[in-house]
Amino acid sequence: MRFAGIVIVGALILLLSPLLIGVWAVHGLYGLALSIGWWLRHGRRGQDFLVVYSNSPKWSDFFSEDVLPVVSGRAIVVDISKQPSRKASRSLERRSHRYWGGRVEHTPLVIHFRHIGRVTQVRFYEAALQAKRGEPSPLREQLAKLQALTT
Repeated sequence: MRFAGIVIVGALILLLSPLLIGVWAVHGLYGLALSIGWWLRHGRRGQDFLVVYSNSPKWSDFFSEDVLPVVSGRAIVVDISKQPSRKASRSLERRSHRYWGGRVEHTPLVIHFRHIGRVTQVRFYEAALQAKRGEPSPLREQLAKLQALTT
């Protein structure tokens, strides 16, 4: 009985491997297409950052005063609390946010498009929460990471 279970699991892995590899490849190609789209639309004008945040009291002041000046002139800024429309959610900026932001700690986020296909994320969610609890060092670390990307 144990041998039959191993055979069934092995057969399932063999059958599903091409499907999983295909899904992984399509996902990667979608990210590459987003990156190329970013460079065609914004990168040629020197805008290599995407800043996504919301109007939350946890971080809106910090973002306005500390993050936005660091990437000033080089960023497309999206305040997701101001753009809830269906059309805005299908934009290149929002698609890029969903792709690289993921489902956890996706806002506030700064995405740096270094080169076509090379993207770096700087996530501020957990750091902002820790700063509200009186631990500002993670927030300073994320800001330093962002400043290093601007050089």
